[in-house]
Amino acid sequence: MKTNTSKQRAIFLDRDGVINEMVYSRDFGTIDSPLNPKEFQLIKGAGTAVDTFKKLGFLVILVSNQPCIAKGKSSLLLLEAVDLKMKKSWPKKTAVWTLFIIACITMTLPRSK
Repeated sequence: MKTNTSKQRAIFLDRDGVINEMVYSRDFGTIDSPLNPKEFQLIKGAGTAVDTFKKLGFLVILVSNQPCIAKGKSSLLLLEAVDLKMKKSWPKKTAVWTLFIIACITMTLPRSK
């Protein structure tokens, strides 16, 4: 029995600040991830960079820490809507690449002493 020993190279990219612009939230007084699709803005050149990684043979994996959900600032439904807006924002020539999205929606609470 022959096994496939080839390995796929991957690159992990953080979404916020790498793929999209950070957003100032007046409601919370913080600079943070976009909390809804209206706030999402693709960083200029992000599509070209991802396209280059794909051409070099990398699997592109997008990761994102989203404690805003655990903090009650947003919801899973809004996170999915932001992800959809992101996918629709890609330049047409880059839209065919495979993307895995991994989001952490929990937060670490300070330990009590």
